[in-house]
Amino acid sequence: AFLKDSFLLGFDMADAIAMARGAVEVLSAVRRGVEAQYDMFVVAWDGGWIPAGSAEEVNRRVAAAVAELPASADALFLGFKGETCSHLKYSSLHPSIAKAAKPSQATVMLLTAKGARHLLRVCWPVHHRLEVMI
Repeated sequence: AFLKDSFLLGFDMADAIAMARGAVEVLSAVRRGVEAQYDMFVVAWDGGWIPAGSAEEVNRRVAAAVAELPASADALFLGFKGETCSHLKYSSLHPSIAKAAKPSQATVMLLTAKGARHLLRVCWPVHHRLEVMI
């Protein structure tokens, strides 16, 4: 009944179970990070991330974004699809970060401790694909 009543419509049973299992695996990793009291950590799922640029360039860009991350931030999406570029918001205070309007299919995130706790609150129990629950 749980799967039928939540997100099964439009998916066959095997796909729905696989999506729920993937969400539970990611949320279990997030819970371990919270329990270990990490300040921030990266979670990846669903094939991960194909970075644009050399390892040095990617490291430089991610490090710059982390350095500019406001204390109020829950997460830094390192890769996502489905966002309309014209809806991204930029700030002169944080030039390495763009605020997404409606990120979807985010498969790699840097979570702050606050963001990880929030993610666990809104995504448990699992009721949809992880990127939709976020």
